[in-house]
Amino acid sequence: SDNKRKAIARTHPAISIQSESTNVKFNKNGGAYTRGSPISVDRKARVAQLYLDTVENEGKCTSRHLAGLAGVSNGYAAKVITEVKQKGFITDPKDIIKAGYKKQTTGVGSRTRRRQEAEHQQNSKTQEQPQKLSSKSAQKRQQKLNQGATMSSTKRSRPDAEDPTKTDELQLGWSDKQRRILTANGKAAEYYTAERGFPFAENELPHYWLSRGDKALWETFSKWKQESHKGPSSSVSGHQTPQVVGAWKRPLFYGGWEHSSNETEHVFNVQTNTLFVDLRLPVTRLTKARAAAVSSPLEKLTTGHELRVFARQHCFAGFSYTQSADAAVGVSKTTSSGFDQVCARHHWIDWNYVGAPRNRPNKWWIELQPNSNSKTECETQEMPQQWKEWAFATDECGQQYYCERWERLSSLNASSSPLHQRAVLALHSPGGIIVVAHNHFNFCLGQSVGDHLPSTDKTSLTEIVDDFVAQGEFDKARQWLGRIRGGHGTVSSGWEIDAAIEFWMEGQPFWSRETVELKCSRHQKEEKSWWESCTVTWNEQQWQLFECNLESFEQLQEFFDLSFSPTVE
Repeated sequence: SDNKRKAIARTHPAISIQSESTNVKFNKNGGAYTRGSPISVDRKARVAQLYLDTVENEGKCTSRHLAGLAGVSNGYAAKVITEVKQKGFITDPKDIIKAGYKKQTTGVGSRTRRRQEAEHQQNSKTQEQPQKLSSKSAQKRQQKLNQGATMSSTKRSRPDAEDPTKTDELQLGWSDKQRRILTANGKAAEYYTAERGFPFAENELPHYWLSRGDKALWETFSKWKQESHKGPSSSVSGHQTPQVVGAWKRPLFYGGWEHSSNETEHVFNVQTNTLFVDLRLPVTRLTKARAAAVSSPLEKLTTGHELRVFARQHCFAGFSYTQSADAAVGVSKTTSSGFDQVCARHHWIDWNYVGAPRNRPNKWWIELQPNSNSKTECETQEMPQQWKEWAFATDECGQQYYCERWERLSSLNASSSPLHQRAVLALHSPGGIIVVAHNHFNFCLGQSVGDHLPSTDKTSLTEIVDDFVAQGEFDKARQWLGRIRGGHGTVSSGWEIDAAIEFWMEGQPFWSRETVELKCSRHQKEEKSWWESCTVTWNEQQWQLFECNLESFEQLQEFFDLSFSPTVE
């Protein structure tokens, strides 16, 4: 009743606020909300906020602990905790902040915000001039309440953690930031000139062979592959086996005055001796998608904002043409000191290629971390665990204008076999590229451009999608967004996808035993490797083995058999 609220408020005079559901002033930390009485949305939000802050700072918060901090009953605290978990679609309290509930509870209107500011000021006064409390237990409870209020107000002062507008800016600005770092804010093309000591041939451009058609491209890729088997001693300018074969994550990407890291995007870069697939997904896109429990095909992304965010990711695949550092020094002003190899990537499928080719090579130096090589029992040779990718050309200060630091993804888990951990495979078909390295696989399927796509004069995918969304042509935007699929997973998990452009594919197997068939001709020419006459048929489409380090067809069969029968702890 109102009289009971007033009575409780008189016994707990710390802070008094106005209820939105009644005209009675009640105490924030007293038991003013009796069973069956209306519950203020603002009050529930504050208790939930206090719970979130406690979990974030202490790792856990029980209903009894929350009741003591917020001055509410244990039952009410338990109810708030349950509601927080339900709204966030979570099971682990540590994931509450990631689930976005914090934004829901604090994203209030200006009137409520002004009231919260007034309460914060009142909190400060209360802390400066504490009330005389009648017992030690009351003093202890008031101390906890003041600590909780201070903690909550501190968290509220961080707009980047709560402001949905800020989150949208991060999502929609991700591609532009990546471009600025990679291009020295648009200056990179100016650095690649003969006058500056960084000339290049037209066929070094990343989309040169893509524009020549599939036949010419794969003939060239095959020629380069054969060069790599001759070894570096036969020709200093020929293709060498990369020293960075494996699966990599990218903890840091920086250039100019900006940087990004694995806190802002998840990167999976799988490199074989020849082919590669590189997948880059912004964390904001993944967090938002999972928090909203979106599990539907592209057609279910019905708003323009969703389509624009979906465009802000990246996947590309092709051939990494690698040379010795000495071979590249002869045509540039950069010395070989500190560099181990130089690599130029040639793209066949590219998420962001829409017909306008890049005007400079995708070329960079490889610097291996000194004394970082290691090997496991299943590996035949030591492999670097970290390396840096440095821009081939330098800026006005004589420095490489961007750098990416790469760390090896572990090949070990409970279900991986020695065969999974050492296998390196590359497959291709008219439909895409699949690469496997040390238990990790990446795939990139589809085509960059085609006559079936809506015409446009834009030069990047994000520009195309933004333009069609602005015109209300959502179907045309979806056609461009649906042309390429890419993802990452582990072989030993049964080929389960754990990260993908089409995020609704995550958690599903890439392929299954029922859809895959291995074939190998026993009459191949002697000069060919055994695997060059092998094919993998998947959903009635043939995939050619482009590279394989396994020793026999029987070993290849064993590799697939083990992958389709993952061991579960």
